[in-house]
Amino acid sequence: MEVLVKGQICPAYEWQGRLFMEGAEGARFQIRLRNPMSVRILVVLTVDSLNVTNGLPGRFNGPGLIVAPGQTITMPGFVVDSSSCRPFTFSESGVLGAALFCEDPTSLQSSERRTDHSTVLQGPTVLQGPKERLYTAQTVFHPATKIPQKVYKIQYATARTLVQWRVPIPCQPPEADPFPAEAP
Repeated sequence: MEVLVKGQICPAYEWQGRLFMEGAEGARFQIRLRNPMSVRILVVLTVDSLNVTNGLPGRFNGPGLIVAPGQTITMPGFVVDSSSCRPFTFSESGVLGAALFCEDPTSLQSSERRTDHSTVLQGPTVLQGPKERLYTAQTVFHPATKIPQKVYKIQYATARTLVQWRVPIPCQPPEADPFPAEAP
């Protein structure tokens, strides 16, 4: 799971066994999910404790996003309907979560079988005013376990709030290139 702000990865910092990141209040962000495994995974994704696919409080058995083997998807916001979403924006502080489930390799891929884990992101997103274009579809997914194989949690806050929490965020000035014409 990576958080993108203006297309750039927003760094996360570990402190006291937890992950933190700085997020400017009101700034838009996206969440990029990658599946390096050889099976489909279901990612139940939450932003500020709300499931991004249905807007309800996050729970492990809620609907999620299916990521195919080797696939990378970028989630731009909360799903509004099958073709649009509301962009994610940072508040003063909040939390991002991702619960990952591997697909049961013995399950039958029958369209007649139903499960709550059923939203899949398809195709690119296009900026469209206060909403973004999104293509989703329903599909069947049978998790191998009832509990996630991995849970990611990142707490974010404004710089001022992180300072109040005493989170040591390293300051790294941007790297300047004194000879840009020599770049390969």
